[in-house]
Amino acid sequence: MIAETMFKGYLVLNKDMNPENLTSMLTVLTRAKETMISPRMLHFVVEIMDVNNFPKRFIQTFKERFISEVNRREKQRKKESSSYQKRKIPVLELIYSIETKLISSIVCEDDSFLDECNQRPYHHIHLMVIVDIGHNDYGAKVIMIIINKALSRIEGLDYVEYEGALCFKDGREFRYGFLKLRDRQTKIYCGDFRSLYWHDLHTDFEDAVIRASYLCKTEQKKLLPKRFRQGNSFNVTRRRNMGN
Repeated sequence: MIAETMFKGYLVLNKDMNPENLTSMLTVLTRAKETMISPRMLHFVVEIMDVNNFPKRFIQTFKERFISEVNRREKQRKKESSSYQKRKIPVLELIYSIETKLISSIVCEDDSFLDECNQRPYHHIHLMVIVDIGHNDYGAKVIMIIINKALSRIEGLDYVEYEGALCFKDGREFRYGFLKLRDRQTKIYCGDFRSLYWHDLHTDFEDAVIRASYLCKTEQKKLLPKRFRQGNSFNVTRRRNMGN
């Protein structure tokens, strides 16, 4: 899919888009770029295993779990280092979209028989997390682990278990957990490719807008469960003195 549609002066994906969501997304990314010391955007995708127990105030719940995981990691650092220096909890901005599509419910060894496989709805959440890493206080892998652990503690979502820096699910290794890595071969990024893990909003802003615009598409909204319809499937953080 080639980014060839313009929106308010920026390239976005050439898909059916919700213009209000595009505006909200662009507002968040612009605010992060202008107010954060070193803003980094990471993309996570998590299956919603239990629709009814998914938190009504997802952004608040995620922030609480994130802060908890940062504090837990800081306690461990303090135990392990004789020259420990406390780090600030990173400032966050969030953009999320809840979507549903049909996927195969069984593993098909031969693609020619894919249409005959049973299908099931795959309820999932796309989450763009913009983190201010300050003066390189946090590395990509540390932030990735913290966010994966935070997501794994949210009721209703899929989860991964950690052993050191690796995460596992059903005995299988998931090196990056729920993180959706950037693709070096994609044709839809602007400028130089800098990192597999995240976008730097100061040097990589145009490409970050393209990536985040994916959350504003409308094509995977028709099969959403009832509780996520009527505009409840997309949200962003607001200014810090205005609630979320």
